[in-house]
Amino acid sequence: MSTESPPDRLTTMTREDLEAYARALRTEVEVLTARLAALGE
Repeated sequence: MSTESPPDRLTTMTREDLEAYARALRTEVEVLTARLAALGE
């Protein structure tokens, strides 16, 4: 049985992966912010 832990996902991601992930998070934040603004009206 190996005592090595699996590599952390973030350390194995390429720059392109990270940029795509960041764009997706930004979009999600914009959607949630718009929903909160709509609720507050």
